[in-house]
Amino acid sequence: EPRWAGQIKIFWKEPARDYTLSIRNYEEDEWVTIMTIVDNADVTTHHYHFFQARWVRLHMTKAATTRPDLLTVDQWKEYYEPTNFPVYSVKEFQVLKDDEISRMKQTNSSQTWNRPVTFALDGDRDTYWATPPGTDRADYLVDFGSLITINVLRIAFRYKPEILAVIPSRLPCGQCPWVETTGFENRMQCNDLSFVDVTDIEAGGWAGCILSGDDYKGGRAKCPPNFPLMCNDPCPTSAGEDWCCATSCDDYGGLRDCPPEQAMPAGVPIVEAMGDAVEDLIEQTSMWQMQCLRVQMDRNGMAYGQQISGIEEIEAFGEGDNIASRYFGSEVEYTLPSGQTNEIQASYALDGNPDTNWLVTPQANGLVILAVDLGEVKTLMSLEVIFATVDGFQYKSSKFDLSIGNNIWTSMTEVDSVIGFTQMSRKVLLGLRSARYVKLTVEKVYSTNPGGLFGLQDLRILAASDNLGTRNSTTSYATSSWTTDPEDPIADWASGDFYPHAPSMALDDNLETWWGAPLGVSNIPDEGAGRATYEILFGTPQLLTLAAVRWRYPSSSVSASCAGELFGKYLQVAAAIEIQDYITPLVFIGQRKCQKVLITFGKPVHNYADEGIVGIRELELHNFNKDHALQEPIIDSDGQPADLAVDTDVTTRWEIDSSSPKNLTVDLGEPKYAWGVRVLFP
Repeated sequence: EPRWAGQIKIFWKEPARDYTLSIRNYEEDEWVTIMTIVDNADVTTHHYHFFQARWVRLHMTKAATTRPDLLTVDQWKEYYEPTNFPVYSVKEFQVLKDDEISRMKQTNSSQTWNRPVTFALDGDRDTYWATPPGTDRADYLVDFGSLITINVLRIAFRYKPEILAVIPSRLPCGQCPWVETTGFENRMQCNDLSFVDVTDIEAGGWAGCILSGDDYKGGRAKCPPNFPLMCNDPCPTSAGEDWCCATSCDDYGGLRDCPPEQAMPAGVPIVEAMGDAVEDLIEQTSMWQMQCLRVQMDRNGMAYGQQISGIEEIEAFGEGDNIASRYFGSEVEYTLPSGQTNEIQASYALDGNPDTNWLVTPQANGLVILAVDLGEVKTLMSLEVIFATVDGFQYKSSKFDLSIGNNIWTSMTEVDSVIGFTQMSRKVLLGLRSARYVKLTVEKVYSTNPGGLFGLQDLRILAASDNLGTRNSTTSYATSSWTTDPEDPIADWASGDFYPHAPSMALDDNLETWWGAPLGVSNIPDEGAGRATYEILFGTPQLLTLAAVRWRYPSSSVSASCAGELFGKYLQVAAAIEIQDYITPLVFIGQRKCQKVLITFGKPVHNYADEGIVGIRELELHNFNKDHALQEPIIDSDGQPADLAVDTDVTTRWEIDSSSPKNLTVDLGEPKYAWGVRVLFP
C-alpha cells in the first residue's frame, strides 16, 4: 500500500555508478523519477527525499565495476578484445520512514527593519535612513539647533528621488513658514494664493486679504519679508481670521500655530534637480546661514518594484580654527626674500594678532613669497589674506596668488589669482581641500606703499570644522522611516502559499524551493539592518539533538535556540560561524526537549540588488542518539590508547600533561554517515 517515507538507503556490494530512483502508487501510474545519481563512488548511499509511494524502483544504468566474457578466448589460446559486462550487487535496499520531526509543522518567520532617521546623521556611510517601500514622497529635515554658517553641504543618497529640492531656512525646522519668499518687501500672500501690495502698515497689521464682497481673499496666508512673523491674535483693524504680521509678536499673543503639514521651512532652494540630474552624491560649496535644512523628495525612485527614498549621510561643514599659528603646529617654511630674520618677522603674519605685521622689501622684480608648513596634511576650508595698515598707511598688493599642496616644490595647486586688486583683504573659499603647505605669492605692490614695502597683517588658514550634522545640538526629522520595534517585529505565519519564498518552503522537502529573509536584514546592530529569524513550533515538546540548514543564500553565522514550552524562554543550544558549505549542521549541546526552535541568522554572505540576502532550501530537525565513536578503538598521536575519551561514562576523561600539539584518532571500523563531531572538555 502507499506509505510515507523520508529516506532511501542502499548498501552496495558492487555499486552502480549511474542510477535513478523512481516511485509510483498504482500499477496504472507512470513512474516518477525522484532522484538521478551520476558518478557515484560510495558503497553506502543515503538519499533524503520526502515522498509517498507503494513501489520504489532502482534503475541502474552504469556499473562501477565490470567483468570480461571468458568465451572470447579461442582454442588457440589467442585473446581477442574481451566484452566487458556490468556487475551490480546490492546487499540491502532500505526505504525508511520519515524521521524529520519538523516536517510540515507550523512555522513563524519574523524580521525587523532598522533604517531610522538618525542613520542619515551618524557619520557612517554604511548605514542609511529610508522610507518604507511604497512611499511616493518624503521630507527629511535637519535642525542644527541655532543659526550657523555652512560652507560645504554633502548629501549622499542610497535611493534617489526623481525630483529633489534642498531648501535652507534661518528659522527652526518646526516653525511655521509664515514668510512669503518672492522678495517683494510689501507683497503679502492671501489664502486664495493671490497677492496684494501693502502700502499702509500700522501697528503691524492691515486688512489687504480680508476685504468684503467680491474682494474677499480668505485672509492672510503668508507675511511679507519686512514683517516676517505671523502672530496669534487677529489684527485689530480687520475682521474674521485675519492674522497680524509683525517683526515681534510679543503684543499679539506670540507666534501663530499652524497645521503640522505646514510646519516645513520655506525658502529659495540651493539645489533643484530632476531625473538623471539627481546625483548619488550632491556636494555644494558656498556660504549659507541656516538653522534648518529641508531635503524634499518627490516621485521617489523604484527599488524592489516599489517607490523608496534613502539617504546614507548628510554632512555639513563650516570654518574651524585658524591653524596658521605655531599653536597648531604650523611654521614658516621659507620666505622670499630669504633669510632667518625675514622668516622670524614673517611669523608675525601667522599669529592672528591684528596689532602685529610683517613688512618686507620686495625683490628687484617685485616678488614676495610666504610659504607655510602646517606640519601635516590637514583639511582646509578657506584662506584669507589681510594686508597691513601701519600708522594710517596701507601696504597692499595689486597682483598676487594663493596655492596649496602636499609638496612645496613639486605639487602645489593654484586656488586663487588676483590682478588689479584694490581691497585690504581677500577671502577664498576652498571647500574641503587637503594640503600640508600654503603659499602666498605677491608679484606687484602699489607704488603708494611707503618705501615700496609690502605689508601683511595676517594670512589666515582656516581648517574645516567637524561634521556639524553629528553634533549633539543637531536633530533630525522625517515624514516616515523604514523601521520597526524590535520588541514587536513584523511576523509572517506560514502557510503563506501566496508568498514567493514563504516560510513553509523551508519545510516542504523540495530543494528547488526556498524561504528567503527580507532583503537587507542582519542581526548585527552595527550594520544598521535589523535581523532575521526562523521559528518552528511543535504541538508537543520534542527531543532534538541536531538542526541542519541547507542553504540557498548562506549567512556568515547561524545559531539555534530551544524553548521547552510554547511561551518559554529561548536558550541557545548550537551555533556556527564562517559558513562556507552548502549544508550546516548545528549539533545541540546534548539532547534537548523543545516545543519551539528559533534559528537566528547573522550577516548575509551574498548580496542581491545591493542588499544582503539570506535564504534556506530546507531546515531539518533530528533526534540522533547514536554515537559512532562510542567504545571504538582510539589512540593519541604517540600511539597510546585513549579509551576514556570514548567510553560510556561522561565523568571520566582522557588527559595528558604535554605542551606540544596532540592528536586523537578514532577508528569507526567502516565508513559511517555522520552530521557532526561533539567534543566535551572537562
